[in-house]
Amino acid sequence: MHAAIVVVHEVKRNLVRVVFKLLAESVCETGKLPPIPLSDLSKIKAPTLLLTGDEDVVFPSPVAEKLARYLPNARLHCFRKTGHSAFFERAAEYNAVLAQFLRSVNASGSRQFGLHIDGAG
Repeated sequence: MHAAIVVVHEVKRNLVRVVFKLLAESVCETGKLPPIPLSDLSKIKAPTLLLTGDEDVVFPSPVAEKLARYLPNARLHCFRKTGHSAFFERAAEYNAVLAQFLRSVNASGSRQFGLHIDGAG
């Protein structure tokens, strides 16, 4: 299987750059991320995969579960006996979960979100 390559339309890439630039400027000024109201998360319609481990102290599974409830197209996977580095601690399972998500996004016709995934099927 080829490595999955996500190609996002240039407009969306520029929007992401602007958002990250604004966040970075805010972090530099305040030392922390600005709060995002949970109600605003429901506006994110793109498929979202949340990955956490049941021993993750950086992004704990209860936080991921709460976040998943606010994202309408979110999928959550919690790796057992795993900390924050699931990609390293559970590489085979991590790759399988990610590949399945990418295949499902491709199969669901997510070009409506400006996404096309090559090699995910």
